[in-house]
Amino acid sequence: MCALVILYIVCLLNKMQVWSEDAKESPIMWTKYYNCALTDSCWSPTRPGVFFTSTMNGVLDVWDLLFKQSSPALSVQVSLG
Repeated sequence: MCALVILYIVCLLNKMQVWSEDAKESPIMWTKYYNCALTDSCWSPTRPGVFFTSTMNGVLDVWDLLFKQSSPALSVQVSLG
């Protein structure tokens, strides 16, 4: 039987953290510091381990934890910011 692990995304001013309900002392993953403020983050509704972040300068980052954790799998400039 597979155990369910609950993860939370916390979007701070210049970085994002992933916290696990099982490890409450510190985040299990975090991003580099961004040069501008993060505006939002959310989990993918269809792919486990994928989440999105957006920044004030108009960049949408796609993170895939199963692919790599140190940088976004894809970064797209979606607006001029």
